[in-house]
Amino acid sequence: MTTDKSEENEVVRVLDAATGREVATLPDADPQFCVADAMLVACRADPLTRGPRLVTFRLADRAVMTVPVEEHTSLLSVVQGRISVENARRKPSIFTIDRAGNVIDEKPAGELLAMSDDLVLVRATRDEEEFLAVYRMNG
Repeated sequence: MTTDKSEENEVVRVLDAATGREVATLPDADPQFCVADAMLVACRADPLTRGPRLVTFRLADRAVMTVPVEEHTSLLSVVQGRISVENARRKPSIFTIDRAGNVIDEKPAGELLAMSDDLVLVRATRDEEEFLAVYRMNG
């Protein structure tokens, strides 16, 4: 993922790691609010005329999708194509959505291990390999 600041607004571009060629442009995506794993890139977009959006790029089919997302939703991470988000106005405030913006789990992707006032520690598994993920809660 890269950004092009030479244009009037920053543009998020997805590049092929092997060739460096551009494979997608994520419309209206804010490069400061992008998260990714090996399968999916997810960015928040806030076009003034349409409200907040979730813009995703899936590597498997090289498809870009843009869908509405709730106000005050922050992207935390992507694990195996599942997007962990936070919205302090919801209970629970951290949950998992798919790339269509549908809530698929009422917790972050992975097993919740510990939580403080501003951090969440989760154990996740990818390709049978366990790892820890730390999420900072915006608040």
